[in-house]
Amino acid sequence: MQLLKSWIEGKLLYDSQLSLSTKKEEHNELQTAYPGAKYQIQTLLKAACDQTEIAMIVGCHKSTISREIRRNTRLRGYRPQQGQRLANERKHAKNQPRIAD
Repeated sequence: MQLLKSWIEGKLLYDSQLSLSTKKEEHNELQTAYPGAKYQIQTLLKAACDQTEIAMIVGCHKSTISREIRRNTRLRGYRPQQGQRLANERKHAKNQPRIAD
């Protein structure tokens, strides 16, 4: 836990040194902000970190973490590969016409 705390503190120090425009670019989307974020979320959830701590570590807003967990948690818990598959399915379903000819 001490290692996690020092990593969080280092991340916060680094984040405080970033300019505002750079921060906005980082927070666009979870996957573009950090490609391995889904795996990192899974690891941090197993380490009993709360969503606010996870958000600070990953570098996005805590509501983004909350949505990610809510949308992609099933019976066996949060799993990154399943989460990516579900996200892809939602993306493709969004582009499908609702009324069939």
